Amino acid sequence: MKKIDLHIHTISTVSDSKKFLFSIKKLKEYVSVRKLDAIAITNHNTFDIDQFDQIQQELDIPVFPGVEVDLENGHILVISDKSLPNIQTFSEKCKSLHSHIKDQNSTLTLEEFYNIFPRQELKKYLLIPHYMKSPEISDSVIIDLSQHSKITTGETSSVRKFVELLNKEDDLTPVFFSDQRISEDLVNFSMQQTYINVSEITFAALKYTLSDKSKVALSLKEGKNLFNLTEKVVASTGLNVLIGERSSGKTHLLNEIAHSTNNTKYIRQFELVERSDDESRENFNRQLLRDESLFTDSFLKEFKDILTLVSSIDPKQSESNVNKYLRSLIKNAESTEKKDSFAKAKLFSETPYKPKSLGTLDELIRSVQIILDNQEYSSIIFEELPQESLIKLLNRLVAEYRKIFMSNFIKERTNSLIADIQGTLQLKTRIQRVSDIDFSDIAKEILIINEFNNITKELQKDTILDETEVYDFTIRKSKRPFKGAQEVLNIIKKQTSFIEVFKFYDQPFDYLQALKTKDILEQADFVKYFVKIQIEILNKDLNPVSGGQRAEYNFLKKIEDSLKYDLLLIDEPESSFDNMFLNSKINTVLQDISKHIPVFVSTHNNTIGASIKPDFILHTQRTLVRDEPVFNIYYGFPSDRQLCASNGMSVSNLSVQLNCLEAGEQTYKTRRDNYEILEN
Repeated sequence: MKKIDLHIHTISTVSDSKKFLFSIKKLKEYVSVRKLDAIAITNHNTFDIDQFDQIQQELDIPVFPGVEVDLENGHILVISDKSLPNIQTFSEKCKSLHSHIKDQNSTLTLEEFYNIFPRQELKKYLLIPHYMKSPEISDSVIIDLSQHSKITTGETSSVRKFVELLNKEDDLTPVFFSDQRISEDLVNFSMQQTYINVSEITFAALKYTLSDKSKVALSLKEGKNLFNLTEKVVASTGLNVLIGERSSGKTHLLNEIAHSTNNTKYIRQFELVERSDDESRENFNRQLLRDESLFTDSFLKEFKDILTLVSSIDPKQSESNVNKYLRSLIKNAESTEKKDSFAKAKLFSETPYKPKSLGTLDELIRSVQIILDNQEYSSIIFEELPQESLIKLLNRLVAEYRKIFMSNFIKERTNSLIADIQGTLQLKTRIQRVSDIDFSDIAKEILIINEFNNITKELQKDTILDETEVYDFTIRKSKRPFKGAQEVLNIIKKQTSFIEVFKFYDQPFDYLQALKTKDILEQADFVKYFVKIQIEILNKDLNPVSGGQRAEYNFLKKIEDSLKYDLLLIDEPESSFDNMFLNSKINTVLQDISKHIPVFVSTHNNTIGASIKPDFILHTQRTLVRDEPVFNIYYGFPSDRQLCASNGMSVSNLSVQLNCLEAGEQTYKTRRDNYEILEN
């Protein structure tokens, strides 16, 4: 097995988020410390042949020339053979990349990429796209590239994703590389490398080996099931149990793992322990209120849009406009026989033209333009919607927009002229002109108000919205009408009188008008005062949870979202729960999670340590050497007779488990004998 890292940066470019200064000393140290057998230099859109020559001369392992290209908003490694003619040709091609990449947002199109690396020459290179790693190369781009050079390998960003991809049939072979900037101030060397099953590293051997999933691994020992956790520690990609005496370094190891990894969920020791039942209840209820607030915002999002529309309606202004119109109509009718030539002019009674809204057309034009401008999915888009048809559609929409815009412009100018003429005519006559009013707007407002009342009353009906099971618990989300002013005040959380407002609660639009009279209330919060949204946590009998059940639920809820992470760490869960819950629930849950991501559990408890049936055991041990504490870490499978450390030392697995989980062999035997007496 050989250990490789084909993703290393040695030049700071515009694509790097932070500037750095390269150190050949640090690169040599990295290769030595991590015992690498081959590397590739892959700077962003840049290949420096002079620096590459220096690196080759300084290192005694194969070094391959490469470049990380920004392609179609993703990244792809292009790696070349290291023979001299190939390096020179590769260097010349990479010089063309500079003209395309100006800043961090720049990216090549496929056609631009093919202009630099012609289709017929792609087979000369090893292409490794970001596959389960951001910024990811899309499947459509991989398919296009594969027509010219078969892509067999994809770079992942975590152990979890490596294992996930490894277990997928008919998919790319995963690799896990450092993506490390070799700067002069680099302290912690990455643990992200890949082992390949090959006897000698050549460019051809790399391409062949990386096309076969059975030939890649994250560890020398039992390859696919283990990975290098730290420089000195191997761990399982499944369920790992950390055992050791007090102050032997278990928590320190978990802290080190959390510090050195990304996207890791860490549940620390005593994190779930409550000091009193009152504190437990208070924290539980506080979390429920937060969950209710988030769910309320999400559930009422559409209703909030409706409320914004209805809030703009001013019934008093509409009533005033109608009354004004009626008064002017009566006065005009009373003066019919007295109309002079000014009042009889057609323009005197002319109503203004109504411009047509351009909002929908504007959205359509923007949407078609977005589709046309999209580069990432252009091959899929134009396969279903021909580019010529989209351009034709865009032109027609723009033409229609211009036509309506011009019509609106004429209407507005005409309305302005009519208004001026009507003003002049009004000055020359004593006849009252009928006020302008658009009854369609009035009717529309009435329809909106009626529909708002219907929607709100439907919204306020008592309904269970969702019931989700979290192991033995049920999370019930429901809605109902408020039962009194105090319930609304509990949400408002401000000192104010609310009885006079709440008496309109059964007439939603009137209730809204009453809310608007309360200056102390924010209009953005009105949506929360129409319906009571609540979340209840129920036990398996569908009753509210008890004090002990609250702690159990909190733990299960905490680890429920673990699969969003790449790693789960838990420090001594037995400090919060009894053995029955540990065995019946926590063990089962952790075993299920460990099928998807690596899990590490630190424990002194045999229910967790032994009954959970871990995939791997890590044992921390503290010894004194010349009065100085030394921490050793031993590891192995539960069935191994000996647990081994990276320095070659070993300890008895049985002794470790008896001493750390059973309080010693003699105590274990005594307790076992007592159980046998009771049984008989």
